[in-house]
Amino acid sequence: MLEYFDKHRTDIAALIRFQLMTGARLVDALTLKPSDIKEGMINFKNKISKRPEPRPISQEAINILNSLPNYIDRLFPWSHNGTSRLHKKLVSVCEELGIERNGRSFQEFRSTFRMRLLRAGTPQEYVRWLMRHKTMAMTDKFYTQYEYAEINNYLRKIG
Repeated sequence: MLEYFDKHRTDIAALIRFQLMTGARLVDALTLKPSDIKEGMINFKNKISKRPEPRPISQEAINILNSLPNYIDRLFPWSHNGTSRLHKKLVSVCEELGIERNGRSFQEFRSTFRMRLLRAGTPQEYVRWLMRHKTMAMTDKFYTQYEYAEINNYLRKIG
């Protein structure tokens, strides 16, 4: 999918890569301003209180943002109200590439971020904090995905 977007919509490819590197909610990414990025930190807004929640940001994520054209008031070209257009584009690309939809959305890139952190050995409390959840139960309930090939490897180890 990323290869398709790299060829046809580099702006959407950058958005997906940014979500994969930061775990940003789609609304978080679309409302980010250049002033929200300072000295290796990113200020996401709290979903409810709208207060800034600073989190570290990787150099790779900064490089993604630096690759974007300059927009005056935000980092990505779409407004928060334009999410349905982005979802429709994602759905159409899934169909075009023969990828089963099964509720696919930009939220899945956030889930992938969580699973990548866990596979890298990141402690769960750090994963929860980076995802900006109040409890680990919230993180587990909505962001746990099971890779059957990986589970089969564990099963082979026990017999």
